Amino acid sequence: MKTFYSKKILGDFAKIKKSLQDKNSSLLNEVLSINKMYLKQKRRKYCKNCLKPIKKISFVSFGVSYSLCKVCNHINGLNEDTDRFLNYLYYSDQKKEKINYAKRYLEDYEIKVKNIYLPKAKFLKKIIKKKNIKLLDLGCGGGHFLKACENLNIQGSGYDSNKKLIDLANKKLKKNDVSFAKIEDINRIILNSDGDCISLISVLEHIQNPSHFFKIFKKSNFKYIYISIPLFSLTSLLEHSFKNVFPRNLYGPHTHMYTKESIYYIIKKNNLKIVGEWWFGSDFSDLSRSLITTSKSKNSADYKLLFNKFFYKHIDKLQSVLDKEKLSSDLQIILKK
Repeated sequence: MKTFYSKKILGDFAKIKKSLQDKNSSLLNEVLSINKMYLKQKRRKYCKNCLKPIKKISFVSFGVSYSLCKVCNHINGLNEDTDRFLNYLYYSDQKKEKINYAKRYLEDYEIKVKNIYLPKAKFLKKIIKKKNIKLLDLGCGGGHFLKACENLNIQGSGYDSNKKLIDLANKKLKKNDVSFAKIEDINRIILNSDGDCISLISVLEHIQNPSHFFKIFKKSNFKYIYISIPLFSLTSLLEHSFKNVFPRNLYGPHTHMYTKESIYYIIKKNNLKIVGEWWFGSDFSDLSRSLITTSKSKNSADYKLLFNKFFYKHIDKLQSVLDKEKLSSDLQIILKK
C-alpha cells in the first residue's frame, strides 16, 4: 500500500475557496433549505455504515441531529436519506425550489479541473500502473474528473442524474463521454459494464446503502475502485461553532460522514485491499474562511496584513499536521478486490 499526505492549498486552490466566502449568505440559506427538507424524513434507527442500532444523539448542527456510532465510529445524520430527499436534491424543478444544487458545479470549470481534479487523476495513474486505464465514473457531475483523466489519456465514461451537468460535461469533453442514469439504474450499469476502475468522486457519502454498493462492485468485472470522500474533521467542528458561515462538509446533502475508523471498518468488512491512499484536507483553509467571514475588521488593510503574517501564509504547514495524523477533511483511497 502506498500512502501520501497533503497538497498545496495556497495559490489557485485558495481562489476557489474564496468564492465560498464571497457567497456565504446565499450558500448558507441553501443549506438551511436543504436541512429543512432533510428533517422531514423518517428517523434513522441503524448506523449507515455498520448497520448496528444507533443509541443516542451526539450533537446537533444547523438543526440536524447526528450520532457517533460506538461500533464503527461513523457519524450518522439521524434522518434517513430517503428517495424523496434524493429526488428533492437531484431531480426537482429548480425554478420551484429554493436550492440550486447543480449551479456551483458550473463555475470556474477549468480552474477546478486543474487544481482539484487533475491531482486526483495523477494519483490514480500513480497507483494503478497500467498503460491504458478504462474508467467508469459514477455521479460524475459536470465531468470535471473525466476531463482531468482525458488530459492524461485515461479513457472513461460517466453517469449522472442531473441533465444540466451532463450537457455541460459533454460540451467540455472531447474523448470521454457522460450519459444520464437514474440512481436506481447504477447497480445494473456496474454489472453490465467492463473496465479497470470505478470512481466515486464525492459520491460514496450520498449512497443510501454503502454495504450493498460494495457487494455489487465485488460482483462486477472491475478490479479497482477509487473513492474520494469528505471526512469528519476539524472542519466539521468549525462548522458546528461558526453558525453564520456556510458549512461545506457537514450539512443536508452530506447526511452522514466517514471517519478514519469507519471507512477502514467498511473496507475490512467487505474484504477489500487498500492499494493507495492520500490524506489531505483544507481544514485550516476553512478556519481562515470562517475567521474572515465573521471578522468585523475583514476589510481593514492592517488586519489582513496581520492575519497573513500570523496565520494565512502558514496554512500548508498547519494542515500537514492533521494530514499526517489521518485527521484531514478529505481522503482519496483506491481499493482492490
